Amino acid sequence: MENILRSLIVLKGKTIPEVAKEMGISKNALYRKICGKSEFTRREISALVSILDIEPYKAMEIFFNLKVS
Repeated sequence: MENILRSLIVLKGKTIPEVAKEMGISKNALYRKICGKSEFTRREISALVSILDIEPYKAMEIFFNLKVS
């Protein structure tokens, strides 16, 4: 998940601190979540999907480790 989220953030022309601010969490909290040291809440996943314009099937793969065909 770490590489995918970091890539999506860069592809959208954003930085982790910018995304964290848009989500309403600290940059340190976002780093911990991206690295898998803590889990994303439903609200945070929803915010990331909106901020990064992630397709629903891709969000399922990223956050729930499911392969959707």
